[in-house]
Amino acid sequence: GDGDDCLLLELVEMFLRDGPERILTLRAALAAQDANAVQMISHALKGSSRNIGAAKFADYCQTLEAAAKADNIANAGGIADAIEAEFAKVHSTFQEFLSTEGKTT
Repeated sequence: GDGDDCLLLELVEMFLRDGPERILTLRAALAAQDANAVQMISHALKGSSRNIGAAKFADYCQTLEAAAKADNIANAGGIADAIEAEFAKVHSTFQEFLSTEGKTT
């Protein structure tokens, strides 16, 4: 129903709004080799992206979360790059979605 659409829009907007800052924090945690922080941030990103159906983004986050859990983040920069690139794709996809959704209501 409409309630679900409203909730989805809110989740999408929150994801797009908070994403860049969370990714910056993730980068900082990686640079500091703080596996605990990396695990927490990637877990949170994974949850919020799954909620809005950004499956590929969520998969990258899950990969990073698993690496952090295993305390194996020394070479995780590539996954962070993938997360960042995928966020940009998700962002532009949803920007289009939000602008069309906004017009119908």
